[in-house]
Amino acid sequence: MKHKFNYTTIARRFTSHYPLLSSLITQISFWIMANAVLGLIIFLYVRSLESIYPVIADQRLSPVMVIAILLGFLYGATLGLVDHYVEIFSFQKRSIGQIILIKTILSVGTLTTMLWLILDKLHEFIFASVIQQHQLPINDRFWHYVLCMLVVYYLFMTLIINFAIQVNKKFGPGVLLPLLFGKYRNPIEEERIFMFMDLKSSTSIAESSGHLQYSAFIRDSFYDINQLIPRYHAEVYQYVGDEIVLSWTVPEGLRKLACIQFFLPVKNSLRIKQIITRKTTDAYHSLKPDFIWVSW
Repeated sequence: MKHKFNYTTIARRFTSHYPLLSSLITQISFWIMANAVLGLIIFLYVRSLESIYPVIADQRLSPVMVIAILLGFLYGATLGLVDHYVEIFSFQKRSIGQIILIKTILSVGTLTTMLWLILDKLHEFIFASVIQQHQLPINDRFWHYVLCMLVVYYLFMTLIINFAIQVNKKFGPGVLLPLLFGKYRNPIEEERIFMFMDLKSSTSIAESSGHLQYSAFIRDSFYDINQLIPRYHAEVYQYVGDEIVLSWTVPEGLRKLACIQFFLPVKNSLRIKQIITRKTTDAYHSLKPDFIWVSW
């Protein structure tokens, strides 16, 4: 059976199998484009100055683009590694605003350090000879303002990429681009496999634990389930109270029977969490998350 090309399915599969590579590709692609735009702006600005102060030999765009691409690759690779490993160890259960803020601070700090080192070397090997040849009145204050300009630009770009990454994670890999290009503006028919996972004995649990602990219990149970979703290429259709509705495209759901295989790891994950937290005296941890499911 021949299937149409589905970008969302391919993106989800690739991200779940190669999360580090996916992070690197995202960051490198973005920073190459961001640096290319910055390089073009600087090139046009320098050419405009040359028309008034013809002190520098004719400049070409190609060397600027080469440097921009190389620096974009360097920035992207560094920030891709930082983003991937910091996400694993530090950002579980944090709000989107906190994640964006922390990542932006880390990214700008990393970029500022790299910029300082790169500008120092470029000044020594490239700019120094040009400055001496044309006797340009450039001093340390000039480089200070250049560094500040680049930091402001990269701060803005970092906010954009971190926001886009978090939105992409909330929608799921492979959804943001089709959304921007209007794929979901008009209704379409699709054959999908659905799984309905409903919490057992939810009324008695809510009565025994209180509404605050019960809400935290539901939140953490859904969080644990969400950690397994990418591995089985599922999509969250909606949350309804204590129920979570998942769906697969037919090819993805039948691929290695993912729509059936998904349930057992969920049961095991919740059971392991219950065993680990059993020693605590907190009534919240004595709750037993268990789900029944129906699918078609």
